[in-house]
Amino acid sequence: MALPLTNLTAWFDFSDNTTVFEAAADPAEENDPVELIVSGNSINRGLSWIGATGDRPTYRTSAPVMALSNSQWTSASRLGLYSASGSGAQAMSNIVANNAKTLIISIYPTAIDANNANPYDNDYIFGDGATGFVGLYLKNPSAGVYEYLAYNFDGTADAVALTLPDGLNASYVLMMTHDGVNIVASVNGDTPSSVASGNTTNLGTQCQLGALSTPAFVGYIGEVVAYNAALTGSTLDDAVNYFTAKWLGAGPAPGGTRTSFGSAIIF
Repeated sequence: MALPLTNLTAWFDFSDNTTVFEAAADPAEENDPVELIVSGNSINRGLSWIGATGDRPTYRTSAPVMALSNSQWTSASRLGLYSASGSGAQAMSNIVANNAKTLIISIYPTAIDANNANPYDNDYIFGDGATGFVGLYLKNPSAGVYEYLAYNFDGTADAVALTLPDGLNASYVLMMTHDGVNIVASVNGDTPSSVASGNTTNLGTQCQLGALSTPAFVGYIGEVVAYNAALTGSTLDDAVNYFTAKWLGAGPAPGGTRTSFGSAIIF
């Protein structure tokens, strides 16, 4: 299954180590800290490390918890969106519109701690950084229960909340679309849920993957894409199926333990 390329604005694949770098012109190897990953499909942008040197995510390929190359992240790891030349931070508005967006990501969470009423106060994965107007979050509403939040702010904080069926230490593909009318979200390609939500109020802050502050994502990230369109129908199915076939190993299926997530970066 090929990833649809129409309206694709960012594609960061940690299984492709030709795009992942410890430093400029220095491809990442096992256990290297990640400084930069450039987008696939010849898109002129990349994610670059922000913050303290010791907080960079770690590139992993051996004894992977995911099926392919991945990255390991701590609660302090974060990468910010820039032009591929490394100059000029890029806002969320560079990759999505206030009424047209699709975000898909493969993750393997090892801890989820936050349980806050506001969606944007929970464990942050990917979105518009510190302003918290749109993004993907994780929540721990009660003991042993973990949720994915697909969030948008249109004047009120709207979110689709979906249970992560296998808890911690399992692989997930998270999808969110937003068309200025509804947020639609799914986990592992299962039946999507939706909630009404109007245009995103503000997309002017730098897009970030990983920590913008505590609480933030802890675990592994394999791949993330963004589209400046709310994908629907067979195009959305193809994009989700690309992720589930690659990162879950068996395509969309409800329930069941999934622990085959391969090389990635660790947060």
